Amino acid sequence: VTQKVGEDFPLHAITQRPAHMYHSWGSQNAWLRQIQGDNKLYLSQALADEHNINDGDWIWVESRHSRIKVRSQIMSGVNDKTVQWVAICDRVAERVAR
Repeated sequence: VTQKVGEDFPLHAITQRPAHMYHSWGSQNAWLRQIQGDNKLYLSQALADEHNINDGDWIWVESRHSRIKVRSQIMSGVNDKTVQWVAICDRVAERVAR
């Protein structure tokens, strides 16, 4: 393995499911997916400024295992070295977070 996590992937990623999808097959329920709306990637203002990202921009998020395209959401409660993604579909979250 030639990749060094700290250099090639300098950010921490947190994935989670929305509360209304815990303990259920909610991700398979079209009605619950409509309630949730977008799967936004939450990031700090400093990180957004560093990468020239605005609210609502479509951006690629990559890990050693996969990559996904998500809509950005700037949020003051996120650490500058962390991104948070609310995963509606568990299979995609598993690919990214492995």
